[in-house]
Amino acid sequence: PDYAYSLSCLANCYCDLGIGEYYEAIELYKEALSIREKCFGKSHGTYARSLSNLATAHLDLGNYEESIKLCEEALSIQEKCIGKTHPAYATSLNNLAACYSEIGDYEEAIKLYTEALAITEKFYGKMHPQYIISLESLACSYKEYDPEKLSQISLQLHELKSNYLKRHFLGITSSARQLFWDNEKYYFKETIFERSYLYNSQNLIEASYNSALISKGIILDIEIEFSKLIAESKDDEALRMYKELQYTRTSLNKQYEKPISERVVNIDSLEAVAEKLEEQLIERSQVYGDFTRNLSIDWRQVQKKLSKDDIAIEFVSFPINYDSVMYCALTLKKGYDAPKMIPLFESSQLDSVNREKCYESTVMAELVWKPLDEELKEAKNIYFAPDGELYNIAIESLPYHDGVGYMFDRWNFYRLSSTRELAKIKYHPSETKAALYGGLNYDTDITTMENSQQPFDELYIAQYRSEPDSIGLRARYGTLRGAWTEVQLIDSLYSNLKYSSKVYAHNIGTETSLKKLDGQKISNLHIATHGFYWTETELNEKEDLRGLPFIRDNDRPRFGEDKAMTRSGLLFAGANKVLSGKTIPEGYDDGILTAKEISTLDLRGLDLLVLSACQTGLGEIKGDGVYGLQRGFKMAGAQTIVMSLWKVDDDATQMLMTEFYKRYLSGQSKHDAFLAAQEVVRNFKDEIRGRDRDFSNPKYWAGFIMLD
Repeated sequence: PDYAYSLSCLANCYCDLGIGEYYEAIELYKEALSIREKCFGKSHGTYARSLSNLATAHLDLGNYEESIKLCEEALSIQEKCIGKTHPAYATSLNNLAACYSEIGDYEEAIKLYTEALAITEKFYGKMHPQYIISLESLACSYKEYDPEKLSQISLQLHELKSNYLKRHFLGITSSARQLFWDNEKYYFKETIFERSYLYNSQNLIEASYNSALISKGIILDIEIEFSKLIAESKDDEALRMYKELQYTRTSLNKQYEKPISERVVNIDSLEAVAEKLEEQLIERSQVYGDFTRNLSIDWRQVQKKLSKDDIAIEFVSFPINYDSVMYCALTLKKGYDAPKMIPLFESSQLDSVNREKCYESTVMAELVWKPLDEELKEAKNIYFAPDGELYNIAIESLPYHDGVGYMFDRWNFYRLSSTRELAKIKYHPSETKAALYGGLNYDTDITTMENSQQPFDELYIAQYRSEPDSIGLRARYGTLRGAWTEVQLIDSLYSNLKYSSKVYAHNIGTETSLKKLDGQKISNLHIATHGFYWTETELNEKEDLRGLPFIRDNDRPRFGEDKAMTRSGLLFAGANKVLSGKTIPEGYDDGILTAKEISTLDLRGLDLLVLSACQTGLGEIKGDGVYGLQRGFKMAGAQTIVMSLWKVDDDATQMLMTEFYKRYLSGQSKHDAFLAAQEVVRNFKDEIRGRDRDFSNPKYWAGFIMLD
């Protein structure tokens, strides 16, 4: 029997490989079936389960008649062995129902699924995963048979799945949450949106808005809330354990950066230590509060925060027709009985738009905003959360689709991680404490880090905050003249208002100095430097990039998201050494601060982060949001982030930043100060250092966005 079990396991693996391996799987299942017949006979439950396995492989191959025959035989055996009230009998009913569903006999499939569901509910209750799986199967059968019934069941299913998700997340570690979410996210990010789009049911659209609130940044939000809960607990032992957990994660990062042959610590052992620490912390934190509380925010709570002049928009994207992705807008206003779903465009239409020219023509605005004309009529303030490719486009700065002015000339735009942010409680720092980075010497010897202020005429000066070829970094990176002027001007503004601020420039603007801000309750952080983001494709095409030590090995870790967080970062003093291929001595930082490293810092209380660098808003778009610098800093504790979507001009950026701080520190809101600064840059036509400069083109001012 054990050998037969192993054969079945191997057959399962072949089934998972796809269509070409089902024949091999069937032969293995047959061999297992033969052994079990000899061991147990044909009237045993184990033999029946073996029949079900074989039936599933035939079903996947499209051998429906054979699959139905095998399922009926298995069902008959189960009825004699365990009766009609056992969950194993319900499983056999579900298998047979799946066969009828595949051949289009939905009436028979629904009858069998309903019978199985009743048995499962009686045995396990409605909150058991097996009941939820059965209910989803029943819903799928109604998809072609009775759309109205599908809508009713989908709403019930959404409530069950949401509650199950919240309850499950409360007691498991971050790595377990990621695995769990990987299994569940397809419903919350695809299935419910597709059904709303196809059937336009009010119940489904309500569920869709709530799904968007749950799914955008779900893992990130829980990480942030967990760290807040520990910090606010005032429990010295919990705080010590949390610090130890962060130290262990940092140690893991350092080990991952080394070639496997040079690792001095067993990775699995270190991961086990981190898991155990987190488990103990989660158990200890239960008495302080619920770090999953934001998962309970629904569309009604968001609506309560809206005034009559506001509109909240959740952009969503989901697969349709097997080969396309549909983009829709879920809209919400003060007086709405329920959210609305507005279809926008398909991904193929977006792919045909020249991204470099989309701020100079109306094509993109026609796709994104024109279908929303009616919704935007009475609105003044637009609170929106992007999705999919819209994360990487400054849609609030597009030309208006009638060709007159820009979108932000007509409305006030607020870019959010999720409109859930409107319903969350915000904490603001009681005092202003700022740190400013700029004018960094990337050639500094990182082992000495002298405090001497090297004159600019001895340094290589760069015009852009990324090199012209931002994919290849082996070229030497130059100091940014504008960044040095920028931080000096901003520092003087802080000083005039008697705010506490410190400038980290030239040789002292190191990666290590920023890491030492950990736990220092910095309220404002400004970083003017070179930034980078590479896709995995770019990384694979560039051999010199693959050799960089901070790029995570492809063999580990378990989650591709972690690898994505090492492909985005900022350059600090001394960075040219590692970029030129030189070895960094053990115990020294390399001058490259990746998003992954940032995520382990404690920057709670950071109310405003300004990343005055290139491509700091980019990252890999995953099921939980954008994996890049913004995620790293959010995990560390940042609230509002100003960042860029492309290569930015040094002079234009200096102007934008100084104008922003002049207004912000004089009392304007972050949002209003940012818009006013963009307007100044947009209208600039004059000389800078003897050169005529015209910044009216959107490439000079539209690249920066403000989040949350």
